[in-house]
Amino acid sequence: MLTAAAATPAAFLDVARGDYFFDAVAWARNADVTKGTSPTTFSPGQAVPRWQVALFLRRFADWLGADTPTAAHGFLDVDHLSTEARSAIGWLKSTGITTGTSATTFDPDLPVTRAQMAAFLRRFADWVGLGPSVAPDSFTDTTGQSVEFRQAIGWLQTMQITTGTTPTTFHPAGSVSRGQMVTFLHRFAKIMRRASISSLLISPRDIEGVRCYVDDDLERNRPPAFVYPLEDAAQEAWEELVLKKQALAIAQDALDVAQGNAEPILDPRFIVDLDDQKAKIDLLSEYIGILAAELVVSELWAAELERRIAS
Repeated sequence: MLTAAAATPAAFLDVARGDYFFDAVAWARNADVTKGTSPTTFSPGQAVPRWQVALFLRRFADWLGADTPTAAHGFLDVDHLSTEARSAIGWLKSTGITTGTSATTFDPDLPVTRAQMAAFLRRFADWVGLGPSVAPDSFTDTTGQSVEFRQAIGWLQTMQITTGTTPTTFHPAGSVSRGQMVTFLHRFAKIMRRASISSLLISPRDIEGVRCYVDDDLERNRPPAFVYPLEDAAQEAWEELVLKKQALAIAQDALDVAQGNAEPILDPRFIVDLDDQKAKIDLLSEYIGILAAELVVSELWAAELERRIAS
């Protein structure tokens, strides 16, 4: 379900190696998330209307192996769309990812803004059970947005699905291009793949074990006659968590390269000097599994320390 097949070239004449969206388009075509605007064009610079968002997300959900049944939508302004598009809009409404622009309208041809896209993706994450947390964004141009939009943008930034249009701006009112859309979904797909690994490695018993381990560690490291600085321990835990997330992302990118799903990267930590491509893939896969398991424990560790500080 979440194992990416070897990507074929994007096969669209308007998508070239070196374009920031090349890998994402290749993945989206391979995963049947997109069919292009014609057999030979993808139109990466074209703005994404609301009906295309419904199609992209429905096909993405299909790729994830989710149940996406057809549902009634009740919108009066979508009759000119294809059967697939109308079905996708009905599914989108049934999930709660959209409620339309009114009870009877969807405004399917309206271009989607970057802030709206953030909200769509965060609601989608809720729907698939990713459990997005609330996180503030660091952009200087989002202060006028609604609370939901700001939380969604912050989540998107925290999950590294977006880095903004510049280091300090997100351009929330700007339209989303098709190239940006598949790039967002490609990054989301990588997160889901990592989450699927982690979900196999944790249980309520593991959570209780981490809590006991925190107790033991605090007891061993508490200096005599002093209160152990929980805030310092939590800060160190979160810093370690960030480093492990970065290492996991780099390792996953290296695996994508080895599988032919992405352009080569130049990071000496993950240059594997093996002639056997299968051995290289197996080695990277094993390393990613170990990192994913460590990441789950680190997340529990940091969260447990934060819980204790709050209490």
